[in-house]
Amino acid sequence: MRSYYFGSRKWILLWCFTVLWLLGLAFGTISAIVDGVEGPNDYPTWYPFVVLAVMWGFGSYLAWLCNRHPCTSVIVERDGVVEGRVVFPFRVVHRKFRHEDLIPLQLVESKYEDGDVFFVLRLPVQLVRGHDVVLAEGSLAHCLEYNAAFFSALRQGEREPTRVQG
Repeated sequence: MRSYYFGSRKWILLWCFTVLWLLGLAFGTISAIVDGVEGPNDYPTWYPFVVLAVMWGFGSYLAWLCNRHPCTSVIVERDGVVEGRVVFPFRVVHRKFRHEDLIPLQLVESKYEDGDVFFVLRLPVQLVRGHDVVLAEGSLAHCLEYNAAFFSALRQGEREPTRVQG
């Protein structure tokens, strides 16, 4: 039974774009093979197929990129067990933790290129090497709100996250 759910779904847009790109490219390639293609005047006949090959190369890069950027979620069960889940396009990794293993949460302060500050609230464990389980991203107030909601779901009372430099 779920008590509370946190999730980061920011990579779904890239996943959807990649699927649409590859589907459109597949239909275009089938059409080019079946019906043939005429390139612009004064260009060699193989020119359209070179363009298709470049587009397939870009599509392959997008698929590789998608497979390296997962969506994360955290489910807090009513009994205090926390399940972290990392979802890649073709696989799912999940682990369960006792809430004692996750305290204190890490609040990472970073800066954008233009100097603005943003914060990331994450668990102090990684389910997959190189991919943090993120509870919230954005302003300090937003991250502290999620911190309070997380501990409220655990029924442990609000605790300050540990600040970590990014």
